[in-house]
Amino acid sequence: VNTPEKFSSTADITIHLLDINDNVPKFSSEYYVARIPENSPGGSNVVAVTATDLDSGLWGEIKYSIYGAGSDPFLIHPSTGIIYTQPWASLDAEDNSKYNFYVKAEDTEGKYSLAEVFVTVLDINDHCPEFSENIQEKTMVIGSPVKIEATDEDAEEPNNVVNYSIMQADPDNVFDIDQNTGEIKLKSYIRSLDVIQNITRNKNCKWSVVVQAKDRGSPSFSTTAVVKIDVTEE
Repeated sequence: VNTPEKFSSTADITIHLLDINDNVPKFSSEYYVARIPENSPGGSNVVAVTATDLDSGLWGEIKYSIYGAGSDPFLIHPSTGIIYTQPWASLDAEDNSKYNFYVKAEDTEGKYSLAEVFVTVLDINDHCPEFSENIQEKTMVIGSPVKIEATDEDAEEPNNVVNYSIMQADPDNVFDIDQNTGEIKLKSYIRSLDVIQNITRNKNCKWSVVVQAKDRGSPSFSTTAVVKIDVTEE
């Protein structure tokens, strides 16, 4: 400066920017949906959640946790974000088929974000249809059906849908059964006791009919009941 001749030189300057914790962990989705069969053993994987933090080093390390009323049967790996069932957990779709809870992704300074997890417990066919009584007595007035009913404690269709059939009757040409409702009725051509007595050659109009109730699950389960039917005229 202010000299007749001008000389100069240059130097390279390296500037190191120090990272600060100015980013919040963010999940890849606002919510996660998972499905798990009800017969899954304890420790089964359910779903993996993922969050990222753009900060570097310690500022970018994430720890996962879960909380909420629906989280009791579940655990989460604090580093990987994998959610799995508690070792003692025994899921039952008939008892509770829906769970929802929150997952938290938190960095070392306490900055965090949340996502919601929805878990559906899938029903499997693990119940048989059951009659209230294995031997039942019914009085049938000609022209009106009698009904037998079995219940299946499974949570969802088709596992809890029951179909009915007559397995055994003597004679076998007197009764029909509605496979969906369990209503037992006389065949359409039988309109009087005389017709029945002519068919059976027996004036005692009492029959024992073996009815099967079978669900539509896979594999399916069934049970039977004996229905003692006394047929009378109105």
